[in-house]
Amino acid sequence: MCETYNISNTKVYRHRWESPMVVIATLATIGAIIVNLASIIVVVLGGADASNVWGSFAYIVLFSPILLLLARSYVAAQNRANGARVGPNQLS
Repeated sequence: MCETYNISNTKVYRHRWESPMVVIATLATIGAIIVNLASIIVVVLGGADASNVWGSFAYIVLFSPILLLLARSYVAAQNRANGARVGPNQLS
């Protein structure tokens, strides 16, 4: 740490929106978990099919984390493929 860092006064180093954003993110996460659990219950107990709109929504919510993971991996692979090499092999 540098000499100007004052451990006793941490409010100076925090943005004023930090705490409200943490609360909003926590509530959004809890809400998403509740919706996901409700969709699993609908799929398991309700026997969701293509004609049931709520069942279709439940399947979308159920498989959205996998789709987001695949999309994120695809973007990371694109960035790596289009990136410039840094190091001894960058000009070869």
